[in-house]
Amino acid sequence: EAVAEIGTPCVAKPIGANRSTGVFMIRDPSDFARVRENYEKSIHYVTQHDDLVYFDFTPEEYRLLGVAPEVNMQTDYIVEEYLDGHEVSADALVHEGKVTVIGIEDQIRMQSPYFLQIAARLPYACKPGERRVIRDLVSQTVKALGIHDSATHTEIMFTSKGPKIVEIGCRAGGDTQDLH
Repeated sequence: EAVAEIGTPCVAKPIGANRSTGVFMIRDPSDFARVRENYEKSIHYVTQHDDLVYFDFTPEEYRLLGVAPEVNMQTDYIVEEYLDGHEVSADALVHEGKVTVIGIEDQIRMQSPYFLQIAARLPYACKPGERRVIRDLVSQTVKALGIHDSATHTEIMFTSKGPKIVEIGCRAGGDTQDLH
């Protein structure tokens, strides 16, 4: 039903995953025949790797988020619009509302239908004018969210329809498992 509503191409991903773990693409209706196979391969991968970090919540946090506590963060999936293009991440420091981008990283991903990040280049060799677009987009998003003092990590996809925020978090960049 979600694929019909969103249309193809689209992506399916575990609700609680990060680092694009378990995410796969549904290119067009001909991929419907492989959805179960891709899902089962993804679930097998994510359930066999104890080193993967999943977001999990207390019953109270589930209630506040409006999510039923019986949701399984590894095996329950959502479907989202597919964003074509190239992804970068920008880490910034926000102090008294002033945003300073301190690093831009080039995201290297697997070939579709999967999207796991396999490498990154830092610093990212931006195209002319791209650094300013990234800085402005991060600043506008931080302001819109009311972030006043924090580190931020923003992922941006440069799509055929222009740059789009994939996610933003009040945290330092890098894999969360490296923070343990």
